[in-house]
Amino acid sequence: MTEEGFRKTFRSARPEGSETFLQFATRLENYIERWVELSKTTKSYVSLKDLMLRDQFIHGCGQELSLFLKERSPASFEEMAKRGSKRSSQSMGMPVVKGYVGTHCVSVLRDTVCSGVVVRRCLVDKESVTDKVQVCTFADGSKLEAPIAVVEVDSPYFVGTTEAWALETPLYDLIIGNIPGALPPDQSDEKWEKERNIQAVETRAQVKKKGMAYKSLKVPDFITDICSVEELKEEQQKDPTLTKFRKLASEEETYERDDGGSSTIFYQKGVMYRRFQSPKVRNGMTFRQLIVPERYRDMVMRLAHESVMSGHLAAKRTANRVLSEFFWPGVQAEVTRFCRSCDICQRTFPKGRVPTAPLGDMPLIDTPFKRIAVDLIGPLDPATDRGNRFILTVVDYATRYPEAVDLKSIDTERVAEALVDIFSRVGIPSEMLSDQGAQFTSDMMREGKPTFIH
Repeated sequence: MTEEGFRKTFRSARPEGSETFLQFATRLENYIERWVELSKTTKSYVSLKDLMLRDQFIHGCGQELSLFLKERSPASFEEMAKRGSKRSSQSMGMPVVKGYVGTHCVSVLRDTVCSGVVVRRCLVDKESVTDKVQVCTFADGSKLEAPIAVVEVDSPYFVGTTEAWALETPLYDLIIGNIPGALPPDQSDEKWEKERNIQAVETRAQVKKKGMAYKSLKVPDFITDICSVEELKEEQQKDPTLTKFRKLASEEETYERDDGGSSTIFYQKGVMYRRFQSPKVRNGMTFRQLIVPERYRDMVMRLAHESVMSGHLAAKRTANRVLSEFFWPGVQAEVTRFCRSCDICQRTFPKGRVPTAPLGDMPLIDTPFKRIAVDLIGPLDPATDRGNRFILTVVDYATRYPEAVDLKSIDTERVAEALVDIFSRVGIPSEMLSDQGAQFTSDMMREGKPTFIH
């Protein structure tokens, strides 16, 4: 794990379920030891104070300034504060807009301090990178040799071809400095617009699916507040099935189990609970289970079995969900009976295994245009100059030879004319597969010679 990984782990660490506070403290100490070691900080008050201040300073900055400081890794808190102050003053009044480098949509910063153009290296083609290399001086005084690339820029502040430093990790995809032809930050071209006409091909099934409304989520109507704390206390005290538990709770003795675990019935703020621990359950995790009176047990089982997050699980998994928070005498047997008597489970549970259907043999088509597949694509937007908005596609099964015919409409007459034109050149097929569209199953189509298979 890196320095940043140990820092994040130290900041976000929380006690685990079966972990004591002494173990948690030891784990925290190990995390900070590794963090300090990997950050190359000496174990002195001044050095540790500087490390904590730098970490809090980055945590309190915005995302952009935080990334800027992490990339430069200042050696001290004072240096970090100076860099942050200098960067903040430079960024004032520098707008960020959308633009294009070639065909890539990018974020564009109009920098009034920069004297050139900076572009992200991955946005530049290999052919656009020249043999020239120049030294790029950053605002903090550091220098870096960067290759020069010729890029096509289209943005509200500059349009045209220019040379740019190609850097791997600039703060923005494109930074436009004070170059000839660049507009001032407060005078961007308001009429600038980059349009992209995209033709999206949608089948009829996709159009139908898009128009369908989303189904509402089915939430059981029984999910309400079961009872108040006072009502629960009262039911626990008068429920005859909990007589033994009330006696055990007053004694609060720990019962040792045969598997090495233990269980204790006790009161907490007047409410009866069971503390349970077993080495065979979740690696010895300790559970605090609410003792449920008979009046509310059916509601608890319905919540564990029929709610949205349950999905009508089987008896064992439903019992595990109940036992993670609740307990009562005979809970597992009662949950099993409840699941077996569930009406929805009885209607949907398979009554037996369905054998796997054997794979069939598909015939190999070795004669060209003996079997073809046809389909219609559209409507396409925008239409062509001739007003065509649909495409009839025909593919031969033997040679995979494709045909495509543009159509103004998909009436049966238009489709039939296009098929006749294709058949007059390649021959009439013996079989034609379609999606059972009305254009292919109409009476006009049935008058033809081919045998249609759908």
